[in-house]
Amino acid sequence: MNGEQEKASGSPRLDVLKEQAGQLAGKAKEGIARLNEKTAVYQEGAKEFLDSVGLYIKENPQRSAIIAILTGLGLGLILGRLTKRSRDD
Repeated sequence: MNGEQEKASGSPRLDVLKEQAGQLAGKAKEGIARLNEKTAVYQEGAKEFLDSVGLYIKENPQRSAIIAILTGLGLGLILGRLTKRSRDD
């Protein structure tokens, strides 16, 4: 009969687990909200940076092209040396 009474009134263990699950869900929601706030700040900063880069490119197209070419050349040289070393080893 004890088992039947437990089923009728609800298991205390089950109630504790439900409460803990609710608390964890609340903490997860708070963490997600904080994460969303932080990413919004970074997104705004990235947007401002990209807008300023776009403005610079419009104002200085030739200089921007030269910077892009030199950057690509530099990265290509660095990657070429790194891959050459790994092939030689």
